[in-house]
Amino acid sequence: MIPYYGTVLAKVTRSDIYQLFSECLYSETELHGKALNLMSLKSLNDRPPNMEYPKSVEFIQHNIVNKYMVW
Repeated sequence: MIPYYGTVLAKVTRSDIYQLFSECLYSETELHGKALNLMSLKSLNDRPPNMEYPKSVEFIQHNIVNKYMVW
């Protein structure tokens, strides 16, 4: 809902409506931050995959394509 509140704030002209959506945006942003902190504490946050890189390079000597290709 955060993008929706931002859009409304940009378009609203009444000060009471502006104040309402401003408070909603602030409270939702605060809740989002708390949720991120909790996910981080419980190790539930998304992380990029961790991949071990090979220590040496392996080359393929023969494969199905080489069998049919004439050089």
